[in-house]
Amino acid sequence: MEGHRLRLEDLRDILAFAPDALVVGKGGYGLMKVGNDVKRELAERGIRLEAKKTSEACERYNKLVKEGKKVVAALHLTC
Repeated sequence: MEGHRLRLEDLRDILAFAPDALVVGKGGYGLMKVGNDVKRELAERGIRLEAKKTSEACERYNKLVKEGKKVVAALHLTC
């Protein structure tokens, strides 16, 4: 992550894993941005994006795992 923006370059390993969903924690206040390039690439690959405040993202990630989904989380821990 560069500053407060998630970029496509940050997701190389995640894209190679090809999860059903990527849950993004946008920080405690939800200030981190997800780049449009990331949104497009995930959509093209059929990977669902869920971007929320980090605490909510953790809860969502755990729920998806319990449901048996192939899911990855990228969590921004500040702001």
